[in-house]
Amino acid sequence: MSSPISIPGGLSVPLVPRRDKIIESPLMLASSSPLLLPTIPSHRVHERAPRPMPPVLPLMERLVQDGTMKRVEDPSVLEEDDKKVFNKKLESDIVTIGQKIEGGSNNFGIWTVIDYKGHPRDDLIMKVLPERGPRSYGEAKALRMMHLLVDSGETRVPAFSTKGDKDLNSDLEGMSSQSDFYPVVIMKKKKGVLLKETQIYKTATPKEQLALDEQVVDWSCKIAAKDAVTSKVYHNDNNLNNALVTIIDGTIAELELVDYGPPDTYIVIREIEEEKL
Repeated sequence: MSSPISIPGGLSVPLVPRRDKIIESPLMLASSSPLLLPTIPSHRVHERAPRPMPPVLPLMERLVQDGTMKRVEDPSVLEEDDKKVFNKKLESDIVTIGQKIEGGSNNFGIWTVIDYKGHPRDDLIMKVLPERGPRSYGEAKALRMMHLLVDSGETRVPAFSTKGDKDLNSDLEGMSSQSDFYPVVIMKKKKGVLLKETQIYKTATPKEQLALDEQVVDWSCKIAAKDAVTSKVYHNDNNLNNALVTIIDGTIAELELVDYGPPDTYIVIREIEEEKL
């Protein structure tokens, strides 16, 4: 037992041993019994786990889902006229091809055009597509919307083998199909060369090459965004192999996009701003 304490007035009050739920205060000391707090039952609070945030979809998936754009090979964007684009036959007496060039993956070869209905030599290229179907229809549609399509039709496998590129015959003979004819598009040839083929790139340091790479890709994306607004075709495959550059005085002065085939070309269905792309 603790010793009593004195308070003003001459009173002596014994201290009460501390127990749970006992408050020792001057008010308590003025009383003959300790002040006990009522016991309040404790209730465990069950917190709800936060709802997981929905995944953030990539930009193009969101634009496709909300109907702003559709892939160029989507059957819903292909009209009846789009499916007739390869109905006519293009024979060797109509078009004469020249040198084979590299480009793209959705084709059986691309060649320069030496002569076609009075067009300047090497002003056009001809692309042989793998087969009729939504992918080829869609590519031809995108080229037409971009004002690049000059003509289209079908050609027999050996039709061009005796003219122009000496390797054409073996290339075409390697094609496998149930038909002797293959769809082709004749389009305007764009100006420029790949960045890696330019002298400024070949002589640049790795750091300078990286800066040039970034410049070309950034410029490509800006052109693609503008085309989406003006021509309703969005080119989403903006890499160094799909951009042709023109060098003037050691700098990139002009840039052209190429390859409007699937799967990274889209038809714009709803209005969209450049800044959102």
